[in-house]
Amino acid sequence: MLTYRDFVYAAFTDYAAAQTAVVLIPQEIQGERLKREALKAAQTDGDRVSGGTTSTEDAWLSSMAKESYLAAKLDSAKTTVQTMDEMFTQLDDEEREIVSRLIMARQRNAVGELAEEWGVDERTVFRAKDRALKHIARLLTGEARA
Repeated sequence: MLTYRDFVYAAFTDYAAAQTAVVLIPQEIQGERLKREALKAAQTDGDRVSGGTTSTEDAWLSSMAKESYLAAKLDSAKTTVQTMDEMFTQLDDEEREIVSRLIMARQRNAVGELAEEWGVDERTVFRAKDRALKHIARLLTGEARA
């Protein structure tokens, strides 16, 4: 059974992957474009098989398909990053600190450190974390309450 906690942790895992994808996918797309430029310049394999295509044409079409696939993945990653970035703007400072240290970075001893910094016991930090997780789940599902 998927809990709201699982949902939020999965969203942050997806967010981290999407941030990486937004950086790396454009490089992959550029690689495909360079591959096609090289194929165009090399046009040496022009022997067609009866009723078939050349290996150059196959490589060209495969590269075009891969670029199209990568472009769709990039759009999806950008949407994920944008959604999460917008969600962050709706968190208060305490919630952002909890997200940063307890959820995204998963720092060791972060609960104890936050408790000491905030002048509270660890149970209070865990309750604040639970409230933050619920708030984030509401924001991500469109069920945010005022």
